[in-house]
Amino acid sequence: MKMIIYEIGSNFLKVSNSSQAKTNQFFEETEKIPYQHKLEINDPDFLKETIDEISQIHQELKVSGKLVIILPYFLTTSRTINLPVAAKNKINMMIPFQLDESLPSGSQSMHWIEHIYKIDKKSSNICLSLINKDLFQQVHHQLKANRLFPNLVTTELSIYLNLIEIFKKPKFSVTPLPSPLPSGQFVILDMGEQQTKAYFFLNGQLVFNHYSNVGSQNIDENIADNYELDLHEAKVFKEENGFLFSTADYPTADQDQVLFAKLMEKTFEPMILDFAKWDLAFRSKTSMEIEKCFIVGGMSKMENIDSFLTEQLEVETECLSLNGFSNSIEYTEFFTHQALNVINSKSGKPGNFLKDQFKLSSGNSNTASNSAFFASRALIFSMVLIFFLSIERIFIEMNRDKTNRELKTVLKSKTLNLGKRDQVAYRRNHQKLKTLIKPRLEKIKENSVILNKELELPTEKLYDFLSKAKIIKNINMTKISIFEKSISSEVKIISLTEKKKTLQELQSKFGDNVIEISESNYEIVVR
Repeated sequence: MKMIIYEIGSNFLKVSNSSQAKTNQFFEETEKIPYQHKLEINDPDFLKETIDEISQIHQELKVSGKLVIILPYFLTTSRTINLPVAAKNKINMMIPFQLDESLPSGSQSMHWIEHIYKIDKKSSNICLSLINKDLFQQVHHQLKANRLFPNLVTTELSIYLNLIEIFKKPKFSVTPLPSPLPSGQFVILDMGEQQTKAYFFLNGQLVFNHYSNVGSQNIDENIADNYELDLHEAKVFKEENGFLFSTADYPTADQDQVLFAKLMEKTFEPMILDFAKWDLAFRSKTSMEIEKCFIVGGMSKMENIDSFLTEQLEVETECLSLNGFSNSIEYTEFFTHQALNVINSKSGKPGNFLKDQFKLSSGNSNTASNSAFFASRALIFSMVLIFFLSIERIFIEMNRDKTNRELKTVLKSKTLNLGKRDQVAYRRNHQKLKTLIKPRLEKIKENSVILNKELELPTEKLYDFLSKAKIIKNINMTKISIFEKSISSEVKIISLTEKKKTLQELQSKFGDNVIEISESNYEIVVR
């Protein structure tokens, strides 16, 4: 199974083509491609032009497989909320209410994917990745215009959340994960081109995520300015000769090495200050300390960076590699691509923005190429099916006598109440037996349909009712009952001195549906 991944960055498009075996994944090809459109990230046409370039590159690749697009971190936002429900349908109903309270533009302007952590049977934590709905509409429109139909459009945050969930599965790998993964207190620093993203976890759940505006581009610029090189030369120098020093390394270094190490330390200083704030926030929120810091991304390949960060962050630091992925550390700047392959191999499901009104019907941009793949799988499946059907036929023949004996016993049962002549007739003529049993089966089916009928809850009426009731200040909702086509609520008037005014407000919003129960209690029925 192949996977083609396009990760949208600010200056580059990261492209990888990978293959998955049963126990191992590996990259066939990776590349960082500068954008031809030369647009800045805040340009309104940035995403439109980027999707066009992805479509062009994908056509030139001529590779079939699962197609994934990772949206840029800086065009999305996130929220973590706690809800007093655990059922998924109830969670989906409550999320818009929570967003209406926390977002200035409300939930109607946003499109999101959710990751659910169930705490117990009555509560859950929800981590949301959100994007402006109009912005994603532009992405969706451009994908359809280019006839590019990805299987998955997701975010870096969703990938990390699902990776940790996969780590928590028993028998994830024959090789133990580095402690404290996956259920301790740890942070993952993704050190990218322009930013360093930090994901803080406790007991396998995200606590919060932040970013610092320090990336490998800052190092390139500082090297270029101080050593009078162009940016390309500075980048090559960093990749081939770049290093960092801990305090213990300075006494044995020459003057040039000391100057370079001090320059690097100065470059990392804003990120180290940001981390100190995040660490304090983590301790304040959880009353626990970070046990370990895992680093990934292009900057994590710099020589001695683990020792440097261990000293500066005051947290043990090491590079994170994925067991079962060939040369994981070597391709660490494509870590999210590795993670997607591992998640896919373990049947994980990252959040997908292609849902609700943004579903794409074609499902894959290489339908013709994939037809042969699925046809071959269908042929193998058919052969296996024929084999098992043949075995089944043998068993049927072997058990024919037993079946006839059982039929004879059933026909003698008091439930059917058949005479001996009828028993012989029905045993010889199965069609006649069907005519006898068919009305009884139809009656059973009718009862089954009635029992399995799903209620259509009036969710829109509920939303409208709660919106109106919320405006009225002098009432306290004591009970709400939801039926198939109506809503019944009991409210109590808090201050009886303002009862007349409050009652007028209730009647203005709900009319004759307001029914008095007692002096301060009223029932409101909405149909």
